[in-house]
Amino acid sequence: MGELIQLTSKIDPKFNIFIVTPEDEEYEQFKEVFKTHGLAYTDLNSKIIIIDGEALDRQKYDSMELLHFIISHEIAHHKLKHRGEYNKRQEAEADLLGIKLCQKYNYNASAKIGIKEFKNRNGISLEAAEELYGNRLLGLI
Repeated sequence: MGELIQLTSKIDPKFNIFIVTPEDEEYEQFKEVFKTHGLAYTDLNSKIIIIDGEALDRQKYDSMELLHFIISHEIAHHKLKHRGEYNKRQEAEADLLGIKLCQKYNYNASAKIGIKEFKNRNGISLEAAEELYGNRLLGLI
């Protein structure tokens, strides 16, 4: 049996961040959630972020750089008070705020991942998203 990896983010140290892998007995209970939510899941009623360690290792980016972007994206969902089923707008807002948070905390390589993948993930350009959602984010950075 593996052990959960627990992290703290300097973006918001109040979050409990856990990376689970198939060696962890808890992994099976999150496997279905990862199929729906992707690399990570955040419980919007608490400050817990669960990250799929196996999927993280398979990505084409440096794991730590990608990890910081994933964490900033999940924290963004909390800051934006997203509730219910995520939709394209919420995901674009979380990516945009996640990029801004990475930049603020000098995770520049992580911000670049978010910028590079933005249009592919959200179906609109970063510039269009900033125009549509940028004002909503101003007080949250």
